[in-house]
Amino acid sequence: MSKIFFASLLAVVIVYTSQIANAQSQNSVAGNPTLTTTVPGALDNPSVVGGLKSWNDSGRVRELQDPKGRFLKSKNEYFLGGKSEKGWGVYGQGVEYVRQYGNTVKNTVNPGDPSVTLMHPDLYNEGRLRVWGQFREYFPVSDFSVNRSQWQQAYYSRLLFKMRKNWDIYNEVIPRYFSQSYYQANDTTFYSEDLTTLSHKQNSWFRYGLGQHSQVEFHPGTPTGNCVEVFPYAEFALSPTIFLSPRIYVPVAAQNSVFDGPTNVSTGNVQGEVYLQATL
Repeated sequence: MSKIFFASLLAVVIVYTSQIANAQSQNSVAGNPTLTTTVPGALDNPSVVGGLKSWNDSGRVRELQDPKGRFLKSKNEYFLGGKSEKGWGVYGQGVEYVRQYGNTVKNTVNPGDPSVTLMHPDLYNEGRLRVWGQFREYFPVSDFSVNRSQWQQAYYSRLLFKMRKNWDIYNEVIPRYFSQSYYQANDTTFYSEDLTTLSHKQNSWFRYGLGQHSQVEFHPGTPTGNCVEVFPYAEFALSPTIFLSPRIYVPVAAQNSVFDGPTNVSTGNVQGEVYLQATL
């Protein structure tokens, strides 16, 4: 069933994006960095969406203290698709993972599971408050997912509340379900994460804030894992469509096992990150 669903979404991505590209080639608007083009009567004024999201994490302090430990984990997402003026859209996404260690024999560069994302109109958008989301279907390409015949479904629920004096509250909740041909005791069946930030826009190119990242992970044969990390961060707008964000994650709660999460509350589990986002 998941394979049929993915094939249908992939076909929509290809057809929809190609039609948008054709429409834009005939009705280009010079000087628009988002490639948004008004095309009367064609696909409800479509636009192309695409770009790169890159998370570049240092090893945790305990790993950096180990001469053979991990010192870098990089996750890079490349996406391209289309969106209508009313908010409906779809895009495909590829993923790359890079891991580097003091013991260079363990260094890897691997593909992650690609996905197709379905966008829908905002659930609410009035003045200072916006609520929106999107559904994502992953299909197995990574070694682990192929071995388990794992298909992953996720929904990204987002909320943005714009307060006075350039202060914002942002919240993102992402529940995920992992359907597999079989499960081992510590495999993940259901996972949910919550990201909340309070930030202040200082000027057109700089924002700073404080956030929290909570994770809950369920397993068929081992206790449920959960953890909470807080992080101060800054954002630097390098251009209207590119920004860079350094962050430092500090664990404040940790119980049982969460994949790649902090093992306990200690300075040994502090971790740095630089996030980069670039869009068309």
